[in-house]
Amino acid sequence: MTAPTATTQHLTPSEQRLAQHVVESLNAREIANVAGLKPTTIYATLRTVRWKMNCPARCPLAVVAHHLLAAGEIAAPAPQRPAPDLSAEQDLLLL
Repeated sequence: MTAPTATTQHLTPSEQRLAQHVVESLNAREIANVAGLKPTTIYATLRTVRWKMNCPARCPLAVVAHHLLAAGEIAAPAPQRPAPDLSAEQDLLLL
C-alpha cells in the first residue's frame, strides 16, 4: 500500500500578500503593522497558510517560508545587493 501524496492547495491573493511578508522574514506582529491589520487576523491567515502548505500548527515561519518557495506559491525576494564577482579559484570552492 502506498502512502497518499501531500498536496498543497493554492493560496488566495490575500493569503499570498501576507505570505510574501513571511518570505521577507517578518513575524506576525510586523506583518500586522505593515498590512494595517489586526494581529489576530494575521495569526488566523497564517494558520490557514500553514494548513495549505501541510505544515504543523506550531511550525516556525522560516519553515513555512521554505514550503511557500518550494511550492512556487511565492516568488523569492530580490536580493538587496548584487552578488560579488568571484575569481576562478573562488568559483571552484563553490562546487
